[in-house]
Amino acid sequence: MPTIFPAHLKKYRFLQLVVLLMVLLLLVPVLMQHKIMGALTEMVMLDSLVVAAGASTLGRRMRWPLLVTWALAFGSFAVGYIFLPPAAAQMAFVLCSFLYTFFSFGCTVAVLSFVAENRRGVTLDALLASVAAYVLLAISFSCLYSLLVMLNPQSFHPPTLLNYQHPAHIYLTMIYFSLVTLTTVGYGDIAPISGFAQMFAGMEALIGQLYLAILVAYLVGSSLSARLLRDRETPAPAKTIP
Repeated sequence: MPTIFPAHLKKYRFLQLVVLLMVLLLLVPVLMQHKIMGALTEMVMLDSLVVAAGASTLGRRMRWPLLVTWALAFGSFAVGYIFLPPAAAQMAFVLCSFLYTFFSFGCTVAVLSFVAENRRGVTLDALLASVAAYVLLAISFSCLYSLLVMLNPQSFHPPTLLNYQHPAHIYLTMIYFSLVTLTTVGYGDIAPISGFAQMFAGMEALIGQLYLAILVAYLVGSSLSARLLRDRETPAPAKTIP
């Protein structure tokens, strides 16, 4: 896997992905005002694909469908942003959000399958994968919320917080809403109004709680299983007869 880190860190395949995800989240206020947002977002998305495709058996099976979905999403965004007039570009952005929703959820599933297939106990790579999947889950729901806003601008209140003519602003605002929903903070400054928005927000809050509870239980169980397996494979010391 291509990596920006030194050779001795290459075994931590999810380190690069977690760093890029954290940079994306921390720079949201700056990225909202600069076109570099698109480049950084695409870097994170492509890195998600590269990591997820090689991390697990399921990820390798999903490699080409995810790659095709990402290429179509990026192509629709580029065409809408560069070539099409505003009215036609809006349809291209709706298609882009639709494809990115499937792509993000697919990468999340592929990363989680690595955690499920891990048999070495609680390793740094497993922990980083768990963090990456949690953040990717928030990004996946933000793509879904962005799609809802583009289809129905009255999906969230107050609608004045969302610049309907600026897809990047919608996407970044929905990342914030998705994070506070997934962590069940719920500040209340943005509220779902439409039926689909309320349903998906409630589902995300439920998944956020179940994810943490199930993940902790799974990691503890995996650690105990790995320790028992090592104890079985370690030969008992030979007894000496006096």
